[in-house]
Amino acid sequence: MLQPKPYDYEYSELIMYQCSVLEEAGRYQDALTHLDKFDKDIVDKLYLQESRARLRSEERRVGKECRSRW
Repeated sequence: MLQPKPYDYEYSELIMYQCSVLEEAGRYQDALTHLDKFDKDIVDKLYLQESRARLRSEERRVGKECRSRW
């Protein structure tokens, strides 16, 4: 019988930390790309969904601010 793959919680935490650093730097698209690239390695799926929603929202907000300045 096959054993399920054990989760690497430390690696998952590292990916989430990297994403939060990108988000704090205002690099929302890079953070979304990072999440998409490593989504299978992230154990906390709720964090993944919440982060994607927050990043997309911020990306839209920043885009609207840029357009309103012109």
